[in-house]
Amino acid sequence: DCDDWYNTAHFIDYVQALSDSDEDLIINGYSYYIERTGKVISAFSYKEPGWGQAFDLATNVLSELRLDYQLNMPAMAFKTDVLRACGLRLLEKTFYTDTEYTYYPFQEARTIKLLPLDFYVYYLGREGQSMSPTNILRHFDSKKRVIRRMIDDYLSTPSKTLAHRNKRYMLRKNMPGFYQYILLSDNFRDEIDATDHLIREKAPELYEELGHYVQQVGVEYLRLFREGVSRTTINQKINRRKAFRASLIYRLYKQAERL
Repeated sequence: DCDDWYNTAHFIDYVQALSDSDEDLIINGYSYYIERTGKVISAFSYKEPGWGQAFDLATNVLSELRLDYQLNMPAMAFKTDVLRACGLRLLEKTFYTDTEYTYYPFQEARTIKLLPLDFYVYYLGREGQSMSPTNILRHFDSKKRVIRRMIDDYLSTPSKTLAHRNKRYMLRKNMPGFYQYILLSDNFRDEIDATDHLIREKAPELYEELGHYVQQVGVEYLRLFREGVSRTTINQKINRRKAFRASLIYRLYKQAERL
C-alpha cells in the first residue's frame, strides 16, 4: 500500500539472509506505525522459540511455533521454484489477492526459516486507508470471493498429506479476516453463515478449530455468532474485556512504578 514502507536500514541484512538460506520459505517480522502516537511497534515477539532457526514442516512443527500474528504477504518470501510449482494465478479485478499469495504457495513449502527482522512497516490510523472499517465493508464481496476459492481448494486437497496440513494452517490464519465482518455489520450475516455452514458440513474438524481460534481479546465471537448472539451483544462483550484488560495493565504498571 502507498502508506506503508520497507525498513531500508534492514534491507542489506534481509537480502543477505535470503542469499544465505535454501529454505522454501523465509518468514520475517513486520511492524506497525501508529499515526496517533508516532510509535513503531513490532508485531512479533522474537523472544518466542524458533526465531533464527530452520524447520522441516514434515515434523508438524507449525503446531509448536508461536506464530500468533497473521502471516501477511510482506512477512513471507518464497523460493521462485515454490511459486512455479504451485501454479500461482491470482484472481483478477478484486481486492485481497495478497491473501492468495500467502495461501497457495504455502502448500509446496517443505522447509521454513524464521528471520527475526522487521522488514516491513504498516502505517495505521490515516483516514481513508484500504483497511479502514468503511473500506473493509465496501469490499466484502472481494473478501468472500477470495476466501471461498481458498475453501474450495482446501476441500479438494487429499487429506493426510503435507499440502493438506499446510493449507489448513494457512486457511485458519486467514479466516479471521472474513469473520471480522460479524463485528462490523449485520448486512452480511446470511452470507457468513452460509460459508460457515459449508465448512461445518465439509470440514468439521476445521469448523471446531475456528470456533476457538477466531476471537478478540479472548472473546470467541465466532462461537457466539453460531449460537445466535447479536452483533451488538458480541461487541459489548469485547469492549468490556478490552476495558478490563486496560485497567488491569494500568494497575500492574502503577504497581511496578512503586517498586
